Amino acid sequence: MRSKLTPKPRKSVSDYVEEIKRTNKLKSSSTASASFPTITISREFGCEGFPLAKAIIQKLSGSEAGWELYSRDLINAISEESDLLEELYDKDNSTERNKLFQDLQELLNVAPSDYTRYKELAQNVCLIGEQGRAVIVGSGASILAQKETNFFNVRVTGSFAFRSGRIAKELNVSQYEAERIVTEQSSKRVEFIQKFSRQDISDPSLYHLVFRNDHFNADQMADLIVEAMKKIGML
Repeated sequence: MRSKLTPKPRKSVSDYVEEIKRTNKLKSSSTASASFPTITISREFGCEGFPLAKAIIQKLSGSEAGWELYSRDLINAISEESDLLEELYDKDNSTERNKLFQDLQELLNVAPSDYTRYKELAQNVCLIGEQGRAVIVGSGASILAQKETNFFNVRVTGSFAFRSGRIAKELNVSQYEAERIVTEQSSKRVEFIQKFSRQDISDPSLYHLVFRNDHFNADQMADLIVEAMKKIGML
């Protein structure tokens, strides 16, 4: 089911790793203090998270450098491919690394047995977001971004009828089966976030914008997000 709902990466995992390293190197050598924005999308299961991410990237494709879409699957794959934290934060940069560790320690609320797994995901979400020009869907990114000034956080909600109807269409299953999937996956998503942090993912104060997907489609939401970011000087 996940493969049908989560888009395939447009390039290999190693290419993403090299791009993150290259961007980090350019950022480190630059004298400019401004950082590029990253957009996080948190959504209730069945809402248009990935269509929204793609619409945002399409609208921002005229920028001088391309934007990238990151899912939790892709971030986990990047974690398995390379230890970005070790490679991007060398011994001479221990102050920045310690700050990252401290911020994550405050945000993570997991059992010791789960800590390493969640910490690795959280670290790479932060590292990817730090580079800017990224749209991160899921992964608890909006929670991890609370102390970061270059993150713009979006929440997409929808009625149960809307979400189950969309899943029935996307997966070509009966309405009854779609309702079962939405109920089950919604519970798993809440459980993941509860294990991940102390935050309530539905808390509107975590976000710059909250949308009701019943009333706004992906293209309309993308327009409003881009406009809002321009209004507050993030674009």
